[in-house]
Amino acid sequence: IMASAVKPGGKVYALEPNPALSPGLQKLTQNSGELIEFFQLAVSDSINSHNTSIPFFLYPGHSMWSSLSATVVESPEIINVQAVSLSDFIHEQKLTKVDFIKIDVEGVEYKVLRGLSRYLQTAAAKPVILCEICMGIADIR
Repeated sequence: IMASAVKPGGKVYALEPNPALSPGLQKLTQNSGELIEFFQLAVSDSINSHNTSIPFFLYPGHSMWSSLSATVVESPEIINVQAVSLSDFIHEQKLTKVDFIKIDVEGVEYKVLRGLSRYLQTAAAKPVILCEICMGIADIR
């Protein structure tokens, strides 16, 4: 739905580490023409991020609970995923302008925003940021 709001010449970059959600996102990407590009990556505050593999907590049957933070009582399956900061991702993709960023990361919002800070400090035009906050599980350390 949000991809339909992209201006002509614009693009959606979808970053998702959860392997259970990858097939659906890959199909969506294929059906979008060149509008959407999918990367199987976690987003955090990682430095030298593509060299960073971090734990990701999977909750089979509850994919929306899965996160970089152990967020619920059930015992998760733990896998390692590649991580990137948004500042590094924007730089690596050679993006000159970012208009909109949607963040939905189940409890690690602070780390994602911290990883975006370098870009925000230097960007001429600041993006609109839509950030879901999981108050009960937010990692604010």
